[in-house]
Amino acid sequence: MKLEDAMFLWMPVDDDLYSGNPRQGRLIVVQRGQNDAEYPMSAGACDLDWNEAESHAARIGMLQEHLSEMIWNNGVSKEAVLAALAQIDDINPLQLDLDQRPN
Repeated sequence: MKLEDAMFLWMPVDDDLYSGNPRQGRLIVVQRGQNDAEYPMSAGACDLDWNEAESHAARIGMLQEHLSEMIWNNGVSKEAVLAALAQIDDINPLQLDLDQRPN
């Protein structure tokens, strides 16, 4: 799948909201247009700014911001992020900074 068609779905780690749901801290990548109500957070191809981005590099920048939020604020593990990103053919997940804190 290409980055421009990717939609990222995840469930933050929050036992108060999700009562020990095993999907907490997980991230999945699906093709544009798909939806999975079992994951309450989403970013990517479902966002207007993602679809109107002028370049691949612009989407990489947006992805970096989303990943920082997922890892630092939502408890998604770096391992889960790397596994999910492996589904995207036109990026190198190792070029993203998984240690970068959100702005």
